Amino acid sequence: MGPACAKHPDAPAAAICERCGAFACAGCLAFVAGKPFCDTCRRREDVDYTRAIEAKFRGRRDAFVWFFGLTGTLGNLVVLGTLIFALAIPEELELGVPGGVLSALPQIVFAAIAIVVYGAYFLLKPWARLGLFGLILLGAVSNALTFAGTEEGMGFGFGASLGRQVLPFIFFLSAYKSTRNQLAFDLEVPREALEKMYRAYYDNQLARAGFVLSLFSLLVPGLALLSGILSFIGLRRVNAESVPPVGRKKTAIAGVVLSVIGLFTGGLLVFGALAG
Repeated sequence: MGPACAKHPDAPAAAICERCGAFACAGCLAFVAGKPFCDTCRRREDVDYTRAIEAKFRGRRDAFVWFFGLTGTLGNLVVLGTLIFALAIPEELELGVPGGVLSALPQIVFAAIAIVVYGAYFLLKPWARLGLFGLILLGAVSNALTFAGTEEGMGFGFGASLGRQVLPFIFFLSAYKSTRNQLAFDLEVPREALEKMYRAYYDNQLARAGFVLSLFSLLVPGLALLSGILSFIGLRRVNAESVPPVGRKKTAIAGVVLSVIGLFTGGLLVFGALAG
């Protein structure tokens, strides 16, 4: 009979943990970066570096939540208050609402619902992530009903309103697909998405900074030396076997090459200025 799992003595071992050397059954086994780990070790941040990213941002508001939640809630509170105030003014006056309560009712209903949705979004209620898209359609209907009594007509109001919702839709979709935003709402995020987030924002920042500066060094020759140093250090740090892995090798190489070009062109400019 072969070795048994250290956590489940009745289950046969499927592999040996890379970190602690314990036997792990199929139910306890997890592969991180292609290496086998037991159930206990795989949860360690020094084994799975994505755990640190997840712990750092889970349940914490991101920029989308702060912007949509606060501006949406406060903005619609102002709109609702303004409409209610205007309804209290006689219709004959310029500040009054033509048509009275019936005319302003679609906007009042929309503002009230929007306050609830944006407020729930700020409070990190998961359903509010889809609720933002509902506001786009509801806003179009609200405007259509508002325009119904004008010479433009309901069709113009609905079409024009949908046209104005293109940018909000793009922003809402960006927030909905954002891994950072999903973590803020305490949603399950695949490890692959966390790895992608790490590579985009945290992986070998020196190499990324060197590359960005090397692009500017083509226009500002004085930056070439700094960008070259940063890119070279970033290149030396590349290590695919470390935890977390350090990548951006191509980015670092491109930064070194562009920095050399920047130094060369800068030298030519200085030489030309002195010769002139």
